Amino acid sequence: METDANNEKKEIFTGNIDEYRIGQDIGKGSFATVKQGIHKQTGEKFAIKIYDKSKLVDSARRGTVKREIQILKRLNNKYTIKLYEVIENSKYVY
Repeated sequence: METDANNEKKEIFTGNIDEYRIGQDIGKGSFATVKQGIHKQTGEKFAIKIYDKSKLVDSARRGTVKREIQILKRLNNKYTIKLYEVIENSKYVY
């Protein structure tokens, strides 16, 4: 547990997906949240973007997410973010 500025206790790690521990929010967008993630075996930190599928009911939004994933898969440059993997379950795309 950690105490925030308002002296409220909050849990740092809120869930698990496969080999990652999901932590605190880093940012929020229209239909995705970015959280801190830690690889369980290596301890390496990552940013995990989480799309709530219930917010992707519009085919245009689904298409935007698919295009973003396709573009990120092709990028391989030390000055840009790197997509390591895409994980999907019934409620979310990570």
